[in-house]
Amino acid sequence: MRILPPHLFYASLALTGASLLLQTGRGTIPQPYGIGLAMQKQGKTDQAFESFVAAKSADGGKTEISPKSQFMIGEMHFQRREFDDALAAFKRVCQCHANAEWSSRALYEAAKAQKELKRWKEAAETYEHLIREFPRTPQSREAKEDLKKILEKAKAP
Repeated sequence: MRILPPHLFYASLALTGASLLLQTGRGTIPQPYGIGLAMQKQGKTDQAFESFVAAKSADGGKTEISPKSQFMIGEMHFQRREFDDALAAFKRVCQCHANAEWSSRALYEAAKAQKELKRWKEAAETYEHLIREFPRTPQSREAKEDLKKILEKAKAP
């Protein structure tokens, strides 16, 4: 039996459209998440997006893969400049997953999407929510700095 290096393994799975599950000491991890990361690094955004959707579905909310995949779906929308869709995807991370790390990241990215949409007041509210709910996260520290700038824009006519 020949063992492929991880990058070739993921690429071969992506090419065949296979969706396997890996058994690890931490449970079952959907392979589509890894494929999505590999495809994203290669600039294949459509395949990456499909892989993140598949990973989220395969996981069913049982592990950290669900919020990570939902977050990456938001990132893919953001990269495509689909800011309304990105915002909705980031909000889903917070609504569907009780995971502080990914929720704080999603709130920060949601505020960035709101800024792109020039929704300054909403972005400020999102930053305030992030700072209040997740005060010890790196995103909270960044949000404090960004909030100052946003409040100035929200006041401007």
